[in-house]
Amino acid sequence: MATISVGLLSLAAMQAMLMSVYDRALHRQLAIVPNSRLSHWLEDLPPLMMMEGLLFNLLYVGFALLTMTIFSGLFFSQVLFGKPFVFDHKTIFALVSWILFAGLLIARWWVGLRGWAAIRWVLSAYVVLLLAYVGSRFVLEVVLQRA
Repeated sequence: MATISVGLLSLAAMQAMLMSVYDRALHRQLAIVPNSRLSHWLEDLPPLMMMEGLLFNLLYVGFALLTMTIFSGLFFSQVLFGKPFVFDHKTIFALVSWILFAGLLIARWWVGLRGWAAIRWVLSAYVVLLLAYVGSRFVLEVVLQRA
């Protein structure tokens, strides 16, 4: 469940990066050679509204799976170790990421958050999630200076 959640949220982060490139090309009229591969590639992309819909569908499913992962982790931690929470960097980063994704989805529902603000939220929440899953070695070796 955790792997699928991180995979879907990784796809959402890649979709957000693609949307930012596309939006920048549309609004700033980047100096794109008219018959280049990039211009043809950008012309073949679907409209930004459709891409944004896909982004939030990925976020809804990924967030639901992340929620189930965190709560099942709490349950199994209680059963296996006798402690409900082990406050290490993985737990803290996962919870902060969950809060950021929840805030993004609530802001989308409450005020209709879209565009660059949504892209920034997605990417920042994903970086925190990435630190929880992949950055544990970095935290142990660099920050805590343990081998």
